[in-house]
Amino acid sequence: MGTNREEKAISRMNFLFWGSMALQFLALVAIFIGLVARGNKHHWGLCFTIGGWTAFPIGYVIRSWVRRWFHNRQP
Repeated sequence: MGTNREEKAISRMNFLFWGSMALQFLALVAIFIGLVARGNKHHWGLCFTIGGWTAFPIGYVIRSWVRRWFHNRQP
C-alpha cells in the first residue's frame, strides 16, 4: 500500500480513465444519432456528428495520457 497521496492520485487517474471511456462511448452514440438524423433530413444532426467526431479523439488522448502515467510509475 502506498501513501494517502499516492492513493488519491491513483483514484483520480482511475476516474479519468473510465471517464474518457465513457466520453468515447457517448461520442460514438452522438455520431450514430447525428448520422441517422442527417439521413432523415434533420438539420441538428450535423451538430451531433461534429460533436462526436470532436469528443472521440479527446477521450483517446486523455486515456493514452493516463496509461502513460500508470506505465511510468511501475517499478
